[in-house]
Amino acid sequence: MIDKSVIAALGWHPGTRLDATTVEGAVRLTLCETGRNRITNESDLRLAARTRRILSINAGDQVLLAADTQRAALILLPLRAVDRLIGDIVDGYRAESGQS
Repeated sequence: MIDKSVIAALGWHPGTRLDATTVEGAVRLTLCETGRNRITNESDLRLAARTRRILSINAGDQVLLAADTQRAALILLPLRAVDRLIGDIVDGYRAESGQS
């Protein structure tokens, strides 16, 4: 189940088809009439098997969704990618403060 407010913020409705583009360990979904990813009748996001393989996720795995309303795009980050990004930030703070 997803937070449907993210989908609503983009103005996407049931039946909307989406194309997936890989962006540094994440996937960017954009409108595409022939896209294999789609918004279901229940306004959930249905990812094609290929998209799930790109992200190395299984149906039901948790991901971070970020709506880019300026570009009408949805960014999906697997939680391991989020963990890595947070770890990089923490490591940067530690390096700035001289901690190990």
